[in-house]
Amino acid sequence: MAKRRFNYIRRKPASGTRRAVFSGFGSLILLLLCLLLSVREKGQGPLLLGALGLSSLLAAVFSLFCAFYGLQERDRNRTGVRIAGACSTLIALLWAVLIFVGLRLSR
Repeated sequence: MAKRRFNYIRRKPASGTRRAVFSGFGSLILLLLCLLLSVREKGQGPLLLGALGLSSLLAAVFSLFCAFYGLQERDRNRTGVRIAGACSTLIALLWAVLIFVGLRLSR
């Protein structure tokens, strides 16, 4: 009996894939913008940097929630949701480390 090949292209993407990918991409853009401005201002940036950082962290958490609910579906293509979830997890962990280091150094 021949093995049945499975085509991933025919499966519909999981719900929340676009939201997870776009919010994860937006979070990455905000993270890079915040880091760039912080380095340019030599760590003494305006309040805008804090707002950009918080927005980036919230977008990463939102992307994680979208990825979590997208992974709950069966018989759907979950590759995009997995990639977005992994990237958003890394971004959220990076923000947690940056906040922790910043609080430790400000003492």
